[in-house]
Amino acid sequence: RPRATFNFDNHPHWFIGHMSKGKTKIMKRLKDVDVVLEVRDARAPFSSAQTDMLFDLGPEVKRLVILNKADLVTPTVGMQAQTLIEEAGTPCLLTNA
Repeated sequence: RPRATFNFDNHPHWFIGHMSKGKTKIMKRLKDVDVVLEVRDARAPFSSAQTDMLFDLGPEVKRLVILNKADLVTPTVGMQAQTLIEEAGTPCLLTNA
C-alpha cells in the first residue's frame, strides 16, 4: 500500500550544497549588474525559470530571456512560449546552442 502522507521536519533537503552556494554567490552579485541574460530550456520554458532569484531585480535592470534548445520543440510551441514571455513584458529569443 502506498504512503498517504509525507512528513518533513522543515522542508525536503534535496537542494545540493554546491547549488545552494552558487545561488548565494549569484544573489550577492545581482545588485551590481545592469543586464541579466536568463537562459532557459525551451522544452520547459516556465519551470526552468529562476523566478526566486530574479524577483527582486529593480526596474533599472534589463532582462532578456533566451530559450535554448529551441530545435527540440516544434516551432509552434517555441513561438507560443516566446509570445507568452514577451506579453509578460520581458524580451525573449529562441536559440539552438
